[in-house]
Amino acid sequence: MRRNGPLLEFLKWSGTVAGITGTALAALDYWPLAPLVLIGNCAIWLMVGKMWREPTVVITNVVAGGIALVALIFEAARRSF
Repeated sequence: MRRNGPLLEFLKWSGTVAGITGTALAALDYWPLAPLVLIGNCAIWLMVGKMWREPTVVITNVVAGGIALVALIFEAARRSF
């Protein structure tokens, strides 16, 4: 079992809240707030994955954050024309 210090506990709970909030915002079509919150969520969980030295958590959040970032850029470009 992993030992969680106060920083790691804070990051895990912050990431969980950000993930739930970002998902709710996406379901309600709050743009651009939803993808920004989801990118923040992925950044937090990326830090947790690095602290845990867990490649599956790192890779999942790098990919998910990249997808959210690309979607944000494409949607911003689409809305500007």
